[in-house]
Amino acid sequence: MADFTILPAKREHRDEIERLWRSLMRLHQSLDPRFRLAPDASERWRNSFSDWLYETDHKMWVAIEEKRIVGYIAAHYAVTSAIFEPPGEVFIQEIYVETAFRGLGIGKVLVGHVKEWALKIGSKRIGLIASSRNVEAQSFWERQNAVEFAIQSVIEL
Repeated sequence: MADFTILPAKREHRDEIERLWRSLMRLHQSLDPRFRLAPDASERWRNSFSDWLYETDHKMWVAIEEKRIVGYIAAHYAVTSAIFEPPGEVFIQEIYVETAFRGLGIGKVLVGHVKEWALKIGSKRIGLIASSRNVEAQSFWERQNAVEFAIQSVIEL
């Protein structure tokens, strides 16, 4: 296990988290050419960063190893459709761990923080989406006891 610390994200972490976010976006683009970012995606990400820090229904944690951020996770509380039993779910929006630090338990601990928060606010489940072409992510989620709930498809126009 790596020697790392998990902390709530802070404003001063923004540039390092954005660096990781860009790596995550490049990964998605390399796996599937249909994954295309808007021209102003980075600007939009920076503008929404404060939501993750200050909104009570958003949370973000970072993994720090030797004073360097090597991973992060972002989650938010989502009110589910009225057909589902309340109280909604926590949805993992993004998780990324640098390639050199994968397999060391960092992702599992980051997910553990989301689980603790979800339980604290009374959520009964955590939702997430993994790319159908990201075999490594699918394997990670299986190890976290995630089970398929729905299949999300697209119709290209």
